[in-house]
Amino acid sequence: MNPELFRSRYNQLVIDINHHNQLYYSNNSPIISDEEYDRLYRELKELEEQFPELISEYSPTRKIGNTEPENIFKKTLHTRKMLSLSNTYNFNEVLNFFNRITKALETEKLQVVCEPKFDGISIELVYEKGKLKRAVTRGDGITGDDVTANVMQIKTIPHHLKGFSGNLSIRGEIFMNFSAFEKLNEERQIKGEKLFMNPRNAAGGTLHLKDTSEVSKRPLDIFVYDLLSPADHLGYHDKMIDFFMDCGLPVYSRSDVFDIEDIINIKTTIDDWDKKRKNLEFPIDGLVFKLNSFSQRDSMGTNIKDPKWGFAYKFPSDEMETKLLDIELNVGRTGSITPVAVLDPVLLDGTRVSRASLHNFEYIKEKNLMLNDIVKVKKAGEIIPQVISSVLHTPESIEIKEPELCPACGNPLQRKNTTQKIKSSSEETETSYIEEKNIRCINHSCPSRLKNSLIHFVSRDMMNIEAIGEKLIEQMFSEGLIRRGVDIYKLTRQQILSLERKGEKSADIIITSIEKSRHTQLNRVINAIGIPGTGKANSRNLSEKFHTIDNLLEISKNIDSFREELLEIDGIGDNVANEIISFFSNDDEQSHLEELSEVLVFQDLTSSTGKIPYSFCITGTLSKPRRELEEIILKNGGNIKNDVSSKLDYLLCGENSGSKLKKAEKLGVKIMAESEFWKILS
Repeated sequence: MNPELFRSRYNQLVIDINHHNQLYYSNNSPIISDEEYDRLYRELKELEEQFPELISEYSPTRKIGNTEPENIFKKTLHTRKMLSLSNTYNFNEVLNFFNRITKALETEKLQVVCEPKFDGISIELVYEKGKLKRAVTRGDGITGDDVTANVMQIKTIPHHLKGFSGNLSIRGEIFMNFSAFEKLNEERQIKGEKLFMNPRNAAGGTLHLKDTSEVSKRPLDIFVYDLLSPADHLGYHDKMIDFFMDCGLPVYSRSDVFDIEDIINIKTTIDDWDKKRKNLEFPIDGLVFKLNSFSQRDSMGTNIKDPKWGFAYKFPSDEMETKLLDIELNVGRTGSITPVAVLDPVLLDGTRVSRASLHNFEYIKEKNLMLNDIVKVKKAGEIIPQVISSVLHTPESIEIKEPELCPACGNPLQRKNTTQKIKSSSEETETSYIEEKNIRCINHSCPSRLKNSLIHFVSRDMMNIEAIGEKLIEQMFSEGLIRRGVDIYKLTRQQILSLERKGEKSADIIITSIEKSRHTQLNRVINAIGIPGTGKANSRNLSEKFHTIDNLLEISKNIDSFREELLEIDGIGDNVANEIISFFSNDDEQSHLEELSEVLVFQDLTSSTGKIPYSFCITGTLSKPRRELEEIILKNGGNIKNDVSSKLDYLLCGENSGSKLKKAEKLGVKIMAESEFWKILS
């Protein structure tokens, strides 16, 4: 089979998994479940095994964890590479793991140890002459963040080992137990601070605080479970755990040790742990099996990122039953109403869950959900929990009625119609209208829409006002200082100082950040004002087509000619054109744009350096992030296209270019290597 048929999918998997690694290891804020991540990772490994020629040096199978430094903590080399474990949700794969070990070490007596897989932050503790000298997070497995000062605040970690004055490099897992996690989130909610998603998220955030006194207030804990430095004098894992206990190091318990052929007891142990994990005070997400003998581990060796002598069985995602207590309604910046279930709190995959997604009111009808029902909740491939079914209508169950009025402004709600063009048997095109599932508030002055629009306006791909986040937007909005994006550019230093907990230094930082964002590009402004259906690509297309806000406002006065102009743009069809026309027909939006044009300083891309006045599409892996290359092209007179077409001037290619390269070759589009690109610029 031709491997090129799979290159595009392979490259996308590499990009997606590296992105999720960044979120998980550096940001402690994953957006997909472990189960979904493992599914993507298995697909990538299967492609690499079948087509080795596809393998990229950037592949996550070539590295452990995340490699991008995102914080102020000093990068430090580990004593020995900190490997991750391959894992499965299938007991048959655990048996396959045992079979591989048995075949490789067939002449020897084999024992495996079984331990809980703690769901926390992996750490290396380095003791020199019995004294704790260094604590380093796993990072990319080769280097990590030196968080020694913060780890010193954890009361269960001994600063001096009991009865041992040698050197040790120990691996453990730092975690926060459920009661401490809930208490911390309650305190943050009272202060109006963002809540932590789960105990792992809270532990990771705490370890990376700059203020050690704040770390000491948060009850982190640790279990140690392995050595990174040589352990020949101990010989076996169970003896090592006993040694840790003698030294005063915190371990969960003595390891369960099984003969490798004792399958019945191993399976019973898995089932027992699956039941009792729901009553544990600390988070675990599976069990770890590994050879007991260190010499046998050495004989088995390791792969690039995981040992051949160890394996993790992860518990499948929970489906828990609880009571649906209430429905909250969220109003997004486009007016879309999202119902959220308020639940009797339940432990789900290591997280206490009290709210879950209900998608829309059509979903509620399909699932026959009622208030006070006993419902089933699952993290079905996502971090955000979902109500997946009603288990039982109770005597108190009440029908959930679709609201008629917006909960934020009281205006009537409605559904929008979208068009769908279908060719009939006579080859004539017929237009049908489809009513969307979401109900919307169409009041552009709705306070919830305005507030969420402001949060969108300041974000990174929009106006990029770095010093203003969601919490500050809410504070300034509630104080009446801002209502629309343009109001941010009218803020005075005195107004910022009037806000609670905002001193002179904070005010200076905020004002500087606002002034920095004042110099911008039209495509960023179009993206920031939040036209429904118009994202980054179409914002760029509109800016290239109309060049200035004044042009946009002028052409929008004539709806028919405006529609014609819009439909000439690649990527804009009838539905998006209708959204844009509707947006520009609103008097408030027009006046907002007029005011923005007066307070912003636009970079005129048509009068830039003009070194590369061509259209570019970027593909493959290059030396700089795609976002940065796009900015360079725009600043030098070029423009960006997301797709390859005959109108494209150049396809800028990096390593592992896939389907776009083939399409460009077929259409006769010029291919430009990165080296040639930099040569033109210089």
